[in-house]
Amino acid sequence: MSLLHGNYCTFTNASVAAGIIPYLAGNPRYHPTTGFYDATANRLNWAPRFSTLQALQMTASLLRSISARAEMLQSRTYYD
Repeated sequence: MSLLHGNYCTFTNASVAAGIIPYLAGNPRYHPTTGFYDATANRLNWAPRFSTLQALQMTASLLRSISARAEMLQSRTYYD
C-alpha cells in the first residue's frame, strides 16, 4: 500500500466558475479583481489518498520442462 500526497504545490491562478463566486466572497485566497483563486496546498481533484496493488500468481509445472503461469491484477485508474 502506498500513501499518496496529491496536493497542488503552486497553483495561484485557478479559474473560478461563475456559480461559485458568491461562495468565495470574503475568502482571502480569492482575488475578485483577477477572478482567480489561490489553490496552493489544496488536494488534487479526485486524487486517491492511497494506492494498493493486489495480485494473485499461480505457477504449476506441467511435465518436466513446461510450466504455466497465470496472473490477475486489479487496480483503479482515475482520469480527469
